[in-house]
Amino acid sequence: MSVTLEELVREVQELRTQVARIDDIEAVKRTKYKYWRSFDTADLQGMSEVLHPDVVLSVVAGIYSMRLEGRDAYVEMVKQGAHADMISHHNGHHGEIDIVGRTRRSALGISMMTCSNIAAASGSMAPPSIATAMSGWTASG
Repeated sequence: MSVTLEELVREVQELRTQVARIDDIEAVKRTKYKYWRSFDTADLQGMSEVLHPDVVLSVVAGIYSMRLEGRDAYVEMVKQGAHADMISHHNGHHGEIDIVGRTRRSALGISMMTCSNIAAASGSMAPPSIATAMSGWTASG
């Protein structure tokens, strides 16, 4: 089987496109994981690095709801909520990442966060307070 130079060039271009797509998907995954790790370890610098300046957080969970606008407000929320008595743990599942165009990425998935406030049980026989939230998440950029 003989392959022409044009066919070889086309195949190399297709492979480059596929590798770039895989690299882009891995970059989205790494950003997501860095966000969760930064949140769980109260790494405010790491969190600032992955959040868009105009990020919007909207949480509705039963009667509880909150909305934050902007990276500074988001990081401040983490700063106020992350302390020596608070333990948080994120798990992300079923991520779907699409490369929409040369400069746009879209991600959809499920996130579960568990927070434990060990100070709530300090000096009592009560167990630490534990809250678990499970939500869908979307990101695009």
